[in-house]
Amino acid sequence: MKIGYVLRSLEDSGVTVYCLRLAEAMRRRGHDVFLVSDGGVYADEVTRRGLRHHHLPLCRGPLRSLLAARRLADIVRAERPDILHGNWRRGQMACHLAEKATGVPYVTTLHLVGIPDSWLYRRLSHWGRLTIAPCSEAVVYLQERFGVPQERLRLIFHGADPDQWPATDAAARGRARVELGLSDQAIVAVCVARLEAIKDHATMLRGLAHAAESCPQFHLLLVGDGGERASVEAVILQLGLAAHVRVMGFCDPHPALAAADVFLLTSLRESFGFAPIEAMLTGLPVVRTATQGAADQVRPGQTGEIIPIGDAAAVARVLLDVAARPEVWRDRGRAARDLAAREFTLAAMAEKTERAYEDVLAAG
Repeated sequence: MKIGYVLRSLEDSGVTVYCLRLAEAMRRRGHDVFLVSDGGVYADEVTRRGLRHHHLPLCRGPLRSLLAARRLADIVRAERPDILHGNWRRGQMACHLAEKATGVPYVTTLHLVGIPDSWLYRRLSHWGRLTIAPCSEAVVYLQERFGVPQERLRLIFHGADPDQWPATDAAARGRARVELGLSDQAIVAVCVARLEAIKDHATMLRGLAHAAESCPQFHLLLVGDGGERASVEAVILQLGLAAHVRVMGFCDPHPALAAADVFLLTSLRESFGFAPIEAMLTGLPVVRTATQGAADQVRPGQTGEIIPIGDAAAVARVLLDVAARPEVWRDRGRAARDLAAREFTLAAMAEKTERAYEDVLAAG
């Protein structure tokens, strides 16, 4: 099978990670793959991985979108794929117009619930022969807001490779803490997320500040970068957390995950998310806000906790519980590892997506 992945850009986002991992997994399964996008920070990574990439700006506006779709149709005629996989609104619309021009079918993935859903947008939305939803809320959203029938929906969770995210043992934890200059007595939370407003790091920091008043051993490692970095750093200073928080930027998250006791995510909006399941695979319990995908991913009281959006007091309460009951939270981390290795693997995601492609092609 030959598969073309169409996405808006190769920016630092979960959509890019999704497409790259899926493309590589499909190639390992014997399929021929290529990507189409406007490029971005991951462009060099695409080249390093030996994936073919066609540069195509998927612009806003009806005229520019039409021109982009025509160029995509030219790429499709040259590549002659069996199926296209559109991501984000511009990718799905370009695939729809390209299918009209070439007859090559396409599927889409809805990456985030809550996209614009005005009457006009619903009229312009085309979800392909089949739509992949990464969380339960996305299934309901597609049915209720866009009228996508159940038989054209697939619930397929995102997945990570357990071999690339091994469980952290005591020795690895010790090495990571020495590398990061953290003591054995430190209580460490880690967040792997872009430094953008939607991730709401401010709530996390306010919760940490409250918890640190009674437990100064708390430390927070922030892995990621973005447009809100200066704002995040300003909040850290305002709350007097300079000694408790390290902004690590865009880097390999493995040392931070290995050193941590709990993974923390306080997003205002989220989808299923790769970062929490990667943390789970390393053996960390996950605490995340009640955004889309949380209920699929976290078993409260067993593998972590789900807290209200924007609730700094809930953040503080969870952190203090981690400090008070470390063995309980270590047990939750082990349960999180078992859950992720059972349900949220890259192999499962690739196998189910491959089956979806085959179903589309078999239907003709």
